[in-house]
Amino acid sequence: MAWTRHETGPSDDGRWSVLRIVTVLWIAACCGVIVMGLPRMYPKADQRLAYAFREPSMDLDKPFANCAQAHAAGFYDIPRASPAYDGGQDGDNDGIACEPDPGDPPPFLGRLKTIAKRLKPVT
Repeated sequence: MAWTRHETGPSDDGRWSVLRIVTVLWIAACCGVIVMGLPRMYPKADQRLAYAFREPSMDLDKPFANCAQAHAAGFYDIPRASPAYDGGQDGDNDGIACEPDPGDPPPFLGRLKTIAKRLKPVT
């Protein structure tokens, strides 16, 4: 006698689909409670998270002399809205200055370090 595997699907009695729906609703409700309750429990959390994920170049007050200095300081992909943006450093005129060279480390690594640094508890 050969054993066969029966897949659960629409022909089932509906238990699995109901369980999945209930699970998804439960997770959504928990996420909603966390999102809605976090600002009430920790009023400064919103500001801190906004600051942590803010574009680091927005905190600069003037452009770098050249992209090599910007890269050495850990700044890549400086957007046009930043005070550090210099149109002369935007070679393709796409609104992003000091884009990384192919041999440079990925810019998101520096960004992750900045986010981690900004999220560290203040003592």
